Amino acid sequence: IAPYLSMRLSLLKQRISDAQYDGSSSGFTGNGGAGILYRLGSRMNLDVGASFGYTTFGTLTIRDKTNGTTVSGPGGSGSNLVGRFGLAVGI
Repeated sequence: IAPYLSMRLSLLKQRISDAQYDGSSSGFTGNGGAGILYRLGSRMNLDVGASFGYTTFGTLTIRDKTNGTTVSGPGGSGSNLVGRFGLAVGI
């Protein structure tokens, strides 16, 4: 059995567009977690773990295509909890 810790970081770009509006916001996500690998064979492990992440977006800017006006506001935030159970196969 091999315990492990994990960390993931990502930069995000969200865009929205329809017939009347265009919008965008940039953000950041950080995830941290832990798990165990249980050896099933020379190149195969059972992986059981979990991670928690938090995402935050900066300013959301939306433009009305019909009249050209622009509105800005907070982009929002959220979190995630991910559980994993699967096989890790080495090549």
